[in-house]
Amino acid sequence: VQSDAAQNYTIFYSISGPGVDKEPFNLFFIDKDTGDIFCTRSIDREQYQEFPIYAYATTADGYAPEYPLPLVFKVEDDNDNAPYFESKVTFFTVPENCRTGTSVGKVTAIDLDEPDTLHTRLRYKILQQIPNNPRHFTVHPDTGVITTTTPLLDRE
Repeated sequence: VQSDAAQNYTIFYSISGPGVDKEPFNLFFIDKDTGDIFCTRSIDREQYQEFPIYAYATTADGYAPEYPLPLVFKVEDDNDNAPYFESKVTFFTVPENCRTGTSVGKVTAIDLDEPDTLHTRLRYKILQQIPNNPRHFTVHPDTGVITTTTPLLDRE
């Protein structure tokens, strides 16, 4: 942050808002002489997405030659959360002798990283089927919809 008035006055800089003098306290500070803003520690985007902060430029006698400057610090996401299924076991009912391509259910995983980014683009895959040959089911890699691949589903 730098004031144009610094050419004519000795300017001191300050900031306020969340991450400074409001919860969470002391994440950011400003060098009062240069206007450089620093972050004091790591921030988890899943806890705080952004920080709306105001920067101020004042003279030693309290004169403010500039209006407060609104700043928004957006926290970039790290891919630090593994996707997971809400339930460890899911049961589906499949009609006997159903047609190939019959939808039997859908699986959905959750990822706490920033939505609509490469971090949260999920792909689904069946790792193992018993019996393995013939494979009776497939999962759509993008939607998680599980369908039959054979009409040979016979309970007996």
